[in-house]
Amino acid sequence: MKSIFMWYGCIMMAKACREKDAVLNAPIPLEHRQVVHSLLMELSKTNPWIRAGFISARSFRPSISKVENWIPSDSNYWT
Repeated sequence: MKSIFMWYGCIMMAKACREKDAVLNAPIPLEHRQVVHSLLMELSKTNPWIRAGFISARSFRPSISKVENWIPSDSNYWT
């Protein structure tokens, strides 16, 4: 079960950092990115495995360009 929570935190944040949506091939709106980030920050307060996945998203698939300039500097993502 822990691995599912960790995967969820990682993949959700990694998807939010993509330049374009993989299905629609369209830019991901900033509002959507912020909603995902806020949700993960809240879930991270009560679930350490989601937090671990959320933090690990930063190093997930490093060869793919990511849009990270929208992430607040005090975010768990940067820890």
